[in-house]
Amino acid sequence: MITAVMVFIAGLLQMFGIIGSYSAVKGLMALPVGVYEMSLAVWLIVKILSWLVY
Repeated sequence: MITAVMVFIAGLLQMFGIIGSYSAVKGLMALPVGVYEMSLAVWLIVKILSWLVY
Protein backbone atom coordinates (compact mmCIF):
# COMPACT_ATOMS: atom_id res chain seq x y z
CA MET A 1 0.00 0.00 0.00
CA ILE A 2 2.83 2.40 0.76
CA THR A 3 4.24 1.88 -2.72
CA ALA A 4 1.02 3.12 -4.33
CA VAL A 5 1.25 6.26 -2.21
CA MET A 6 4.83 6.80 -3.33
CA VAL A 7 3.85 6.51 -7.01
CA PHE A 8 0.94 8.90 -6.41
CA ILE A 9 3.26 11.44 -4.76
CA ALA A 10 5.71 11.09 -7.66
CA GLY A 11 2.87 11.86 -10.06
CA LEU A 12 1.87 14.91 -8.06
CA LEU A 13 5.46 16.17 -7.96
CA GLN A 14 5.68 15.76 -11.72
CA MET A 15 2.33 17.49 -12.27
CA PHE A 16 3.47 20.55 -10.33
CA GLY A 17 6.83 20.63 -12.11
CA ILE A 18 8.97 19.79 -9.10
CA ILE A 19 10.49 16.72 -10.77
CA GLY A 20 10.81 15.86 -14.44
CA SER A 21 9.03 13.13 -16.36
CA TYR A 22 12.08 10.92 -16.63
CA SER A 23 13.95 11.96 -13.49
CA ALA A 24 15.89 9.59 -11.27
CA VAL A 25 13.77 10.62 -8.29
CA LYS A 26 10.60 9.42 -9.98
CA GLY A 27 12.27 6.15 -10.93
CA LEU A 28 13.50 5.58 -7.40
CA MET A 29 10.04 6.29 -5.99
CA ALA A 30 8.54 3.68 -8.33
CA LEU A 31 11.25 1.09 -7.68
CA PRO A 32 9.50 -0.57 -4.70
CA VAL A 33 6.47 -1.28 -6.89
CA GLY A 34 8.61 -3.14 -9.39
CA VAL A 35 10.39 -5.11 -6.68
CA TYR A 36 7.07 -6.09 -5.13
CA GLU A 37 5.58 -7.21 -8.43
CA MET A 38 8.67 -9.22 -9.38
CA SER A 39 8.74 -10.95 -6.00
CA LEU A 40 5.04 -11.77 -6.32
CA ALA A 41 5.67 -13.27 -9.78
CA VAL A 42 8.52 -15.42 -8.48
CA TRP A 43 6.41 -16.56 -5.51
CA LEU A 44 3.53 -17.55 -7.79
CA ILE A 45 5.82 -19.45 -10.17
CA VAL A 46 7.42 -21.36 -7.28
CA LYS A 47 4.01 -22.12 -5.81
CA ILE A 48 2.67 -23.46 -9.12
CA LEU A 49 5.80 -25.52 -9.81
CA SER A 50 5.75 -27.01 -6.32
CA TRP A 51 2.08 -27.89 -6.81
CA LEU A 52 2.91 -29.67 -10.08
CA VAL A 53 5.69 -31.69 -8.46
CA TYR A 54 3.49 -33.13 -5.73
